[in-house]
Amino acid sequence: MLISVFVFFALYSVTKILLDDFFSSSSYVSTQEQKYVDSLQKYVTEHGMAATDFTGLRKWAKENEITVFSVSRERVLLYDNSYTGNAPLSETESLQLHKTWQYFHAVEFKDGPADVYIHKNYQRNYYVMALLIISGVSALVWALVLMLSFNRRIKYVMLLQEEINHQGDLLENSFTEKGNDELTEVARALNHLRNALLDSKAKETQYKKDREALILGMAHDLRTPLTGLRGYLEIIRRYLEEKDDLVQYVEKALLKTDQIRDLSDKLFDHFLSKNENTTLLEPPETAEYLLGDYLSELCSQLSVSGFTVQYDQLKWHPVCVQIDTDFVGRIFNNLIDNVIKYADSKRPVTLSSILTNEYLGIQIQNCRREERDAAIQGTHIGTQNIDAMMQKMNGKTEIEMAEDYYRITLFFPIIKIASAL
Repeated sequence: MLISVFVFFALYSVTKILLDDFFSSSSYVSTQEQKYVDSLQKYVTEHGMAATDFTGLRKWAKENEITVFSVSRERVLLYDNSYTGNAPLSETESLQLHKTWQYFHAVEFKDGPADVYIHKNYQRNYYVMALLIISGVSALVWALVLMLSFNRRIKYVMLLQEEINHQGDLLENSFTEKGNDELTEVARALNHLRNALLDSKAKETQYKKDREALILGMAHDLRTPLTGLRGYLEIIRRYLEEKDDLVQYVEKALLKTDQIRDLSDKLFDHFLSKNENTTLLEPPETAEYLLGDYLSELCSQLSVSGFTVQYDQLKWHPVCVQIDTDFVGRIFNNLIDNVIKYADSKRPVTLSSILTNEYLGIQIQNCRREERDAAIQGTHIGTQNIDAMMQKMNGKTEIEMAEDYYRITLFFPIIKIASAL
């Protein structure tokens, strides 16, 4: 507003000076006055008017919109259009005549010549037009300044929006702080929030590292005394006679060490499956190439443990899958341990394959042992770890458990052969 007001007065002052100089130094005014004098002479001649015919003179002045109009003879006023009376002037003296005599024009009336003074403010239209133009220019300046200011603010808003959209989850870059207004305060608040999130994320990362180190340390520390304890118990059992009562306690102690070691392994697998680090999958290969060795080892381990494995329903379909070898190795180790602990060795373990549009399923089914260790069975840590590791490989797990049998199916996502090649 201040800029536009300054522009208005500056332009008005310059324009007024130029117009005043033009009208004072040119013959424009006198030329315009002469036109009205000629018009009055023609009107007087046509109507045979005397210099005192105020009715006719008033009519002519009104038709031509004359501002100041007077008729005098020898400095004595005969007619003045500022006079609104009905009676004619009777040779009234006027001081105004002494100020305007140099602008008099001679007009021949019926009763003789007379001096006529005509003024119509011819230059007023130019001043009004200049005022309108200057006002329009000032309004445009005001609008331009506002547009530039708004444009700058809008660009800043768009910049902040772009920076927000490109931040993602990493919050790598700070937000631009420009100026000292409400938008700048918003940018400062965003930077403050970003710094707080980065600090929180750093603390969370450190906490996870500490937790991982603690779990790894615990798992490792559990293995060391268990290994030593089992070794000592093995030595004691060798030196004891089979009928000695201590043998049964040694057997129970060995069983407990196996259980603790198993739980330690499951704890480590649980940590590994829940770790948020990105899983590195092997390149796509056929299912038989990637999973065949693990299934062969499963059959071999179960056979050594006294189980019969039926795999006539296991068919290798020509599809490709992706796996994490560490995860798959731990999954099958868990499955072998579960079958050995909880399955009935007198009844066969069945291996089969299932093919859908999206998944290749490997299914293992066994009959449940009548007498089971309820304490270990109730944790379900192993199956939770298997499911978590399958999800890490973009797969899924389905478990069906009845009173007399247990069935688990591992679904590996199929990689289209065309895309794999």
